[in-house]
Amino acid sequence: MKTQYVGLIFKCPLNDECGHCAFKKLRAMPVHKALPIWFEMAPEQQYEMLVKHHDCVRKSEIGLTIDKLIPV
Repeated sequence: MKTQYVGLIFKCPLNDECGHCAFKKLRAMPVHKALPIWFEMAPEQQYEMLVKHHDCVRKSEIGLTIDKLIPV
């Protein structure tokens, strides 16, 4: 899983990163700092970030963004 999703560190595939993006902090870092952090993360932590990403993609497909939703 570590290399499959490494592209998410560089850019949001939706071209419209939501304010609550799980990858936002990594994307703000220089690549030479973000990549080691990603590769040193526990699989569970990566999985949690990916779940949030997939949820955002799913919502964007139906015309919603996380920023437009009321937090629960």
